[in-house]
Amino acid sequence: MHILQAAGVAAGAVLTTGEFVEDEHIKARGFMESFDHPVVGEKFYPGVPFKMSLTPGYIHRPAPCLGADTEYIFKNLLGLSDEHIKQLDDEGILM
Repeated sequence: MHILQAAGVAAGAVLTTGEFVEDEHIKARGFMESFDHPVVGEKFYPGVPFKMSLTPGYIHRPAPCLGADTEYIFKNLLGLSDEHIKQLDDEGILM
């Protein structure tokens, strides 16, 4: 990689997942973020791929488990009532 870069060729190392997580550059940039996931425990997740000074961004939480946000989506985002949700469930539309 360094030889190619010195010759003006855009090149980068191909790393395993473990090498990537332990890479000094990745650590220095604070790219990987640690979260406690309810199923798999403490794990590293890729963070925001770029850092901006006024709007740095961040990861709010680990990936949700299947169905974790279903009630919120149906009620708050779609505005469905409990009765409508029950009807859809009774008709086998919701699994």
